[in-house]
Amino acid sequence: MSEVPLVCLLDDIAPDDMFTAGPLTYHSGRLASAALRYEQMDGALMSDLWTPDKTSVQYAHAASNAASAYLVRTAHRATAASTQAQRDLWSERYTQASIEFYGQPDPTEAKRLIHTKQRKLIELQSYPLADQRQVDYLLNFYTSIAGDPDPSSTTSSIDTSLWPEIAAVMNERYSAIFELLDNTAVGKDVLTTEEYAPIFVNAVKWLAQNDNPEWANWKVVKRPGGFAVYQETKEIIVGANPAGLPRLRIKTLLAHELLSHALRSVTAYAMGDYNLALGLPGYDAFEEGKATLLGWAVSGKFTEGAIDFYTDIAIARGSIDGRPRSRDDLLAMSRARAIINAQTEEDGLVLDNNGMQRVLIRGNQQVNRIFRGGGLLTKDIVYYDGYDKAYSFIRRLRAYGISMGGILDYLKLGGFDPELDMHRDHVLEVTGKKLWIPGNYFD
Repeated sequence: MSEVPLVCLLDDIAPDDMFTAGPLTYHSGRLASAALRYEQMDGALMSDLWTPDKTSVQYAHAASNAASAYLVRTAHRATAASTQAQRDLWSERYTQASIEFYGQPDPTEAKRLIHTKQRKLIELQSYPLADQRQVDYLLNFYTSIAGDPDPSSTTSSIDTSLWPEIAAVMNERYSAIFELLDNTAVGKDVLTTEEYAPIFVNAVKWLAQNDNPEWANWKVVKRPGGFAVYQETKEIIVGANPAGLPRLRIKTLLAHELLSHALRSVTAYAMGDYNLALGLPGYDAFEEGKATLLGWAVSGKFTEGAIDFYTDIAIARGSIDGRPRSRDDLLAMSRARAIINAQTEEDGLVLDNNGMQRVLIRGNQQVNRIFRGGGLLTKDIVYYDGYDKAYSFIRRLRAYGISMGGILDYLKLGGFDPELDMHRDHVLEVTGKKLWIPGNYFD
């Protein structure tokens, strides 16, 4: 295998402003520079695929890296095209490549989820603190896509019965980290970037002293946009949000980004396994599902974001009714949805100018995530797909009597999907650890 660096897809395709309702631009030159770099590296990227063992972890990594590089180069073509015809051509190629890499929403499931949204909106018609203009707009929008809900269809629901057990283990192990948030947020519902960024810095310092010395090699980087963990550079990206973040959202992010994504990478680095530190190819859905589960369990709050990503991608693609919707269509819908969410989740919150700005920025960011790169990026379906995958796995192991602490210890050994034979075999080879379940494939 050649020494080809890991392609940081989401960093490379990030627009200049992830919070804007205006056009997504890429004037910083980051996307163009990355596309040129990967074009020059094309020979090395492809040579890594010429190996007799197509089942190895190394080959799967090389294939994933080459696919990510292609997405970056296609994104640059789409965003730099000089004519609308060229933009449309490269945008569709980018979207198709994204679908091949990450998959796409199931139309039937997306429609069922939208019908659940419609039922909730109908209930809000009798809720005086909800802006009825936004309620009516959203009902009309969803009905134009999915029709009226079938009275006989099932309402989607999220199983949360394991949350208290998960939260108990996390609180026992990391209460000092959550106390950092509590002490900072006294008397505050929303924290500014300057207030919440130091929480992550101090949390990493605590973890270096109390969890694993490897944490001392990691750093927290504050930059505009969303939160992320870059395993190769050992960076935890704290997204600078001009509107600030609600206290409960920060607690979710501490569990999701720091105590799931970063923690499992730190553990793998400490064991000396680079592949587990970066994440084995095909681990994405389980990884994001596990992180989502931990974040929701610790905060005790389910957010619609995972479902919104799933349905929004289906709507944008036209998966349900055969009519793709534009980014402008999705922005108008998402901003209305953000207003209703704020009013219903925050006990009839009356939005002042600053509050409205915060809510609208949240709505913009939700949509911009799936339209970054000049086409439709389907990656964010992993949050909804992955939650059920991770939750079902943990529920099955608990049914066999394995403790919640033992399960979480196993899952923090690195980035892997325990449902995949190749991943379990790799973990066993590196760590000597496996889950023993009578009569199950983990024997």
